[in-house]
Amino acid sequence: QPVVLASVKVMRHNEMEGKIVMNQRVKQLRAVGLATVVASASLAVPARATIYMNYNTSAGNYFMGVGAGSTKPGTGVVTWGTCDYTTSQSWSLQNAESGFNNQTYYQVVSAEQAPQQLCLALANRGTREGTQAITWTCSPSPTQDEFWSPVQIADDAYGNPCYYFQNNLATQSNYSGRGPVTPWVLGVAGGTPGWGTELVIWPWQGFYVGSNQVWCDIGPTCGIFGRGT
Repeated sequence: QPVVLASVKVMRHNEMEGKIVMNQRVKQLRAVGLATVVASASLAVPARATIYMNYNTSAGNYFMGVGAGSTKPGTGVVTWGTCDYTTSQSWSLQNAESGFNNQTYYQVVSAEQAPQQLCLALANRGTREGTQAITWTCSPSPTQDEFWSPVQIADDAYGNPCYYFQNNLATQSNYSGRGPVTPWVLGVAGGTPGWGTELVIWPWQGFYVGSNQVWCDIGPTCGIFGRGT
């Protein structure tokens, strides 16, 4: 799939320890840790695990993880207030598939194994506002709820790329068939991350209102929230 680049105005926003400069372009279908591909060649995605930190740091730094580090399918995905180097906080983008609106979607695979691969999915394949995000045994079908399109919209103060994760099933199910497509994305219940706060899907609220819907790839190690090695 060719990568679509949509020009946007440069926006500046003060956050964390320094100024964060919004990208001049929305880089859709960008693989985590790779340069944006602008040709029609297939998009290669590294299987290496990475850690995602929520962009909303008003209450501190919080990271995406599997509740209680469980390997049981159906466990809720939550935010956690420490970057603890465990497999429950490590994720990788795998198995690219073409999905709704001609975007490329990936399975977001947890490093927690049980013993099959576990993917970021939606409870009961729900598509309503507030549906809980869970882990579930990975499926090969691209129409499933466990396929997500990462859309880069910003860099954080450390230069890490930040994305919203658009769900294939929920976005398609809630599209009226008219006008622009509203992405249905992964965010934090109540809008503010905390210890054990559930992750849910909700329509994209825009960068400033929906900062809890933005996830920054800090790399495979915690470091000082840098990209690691």
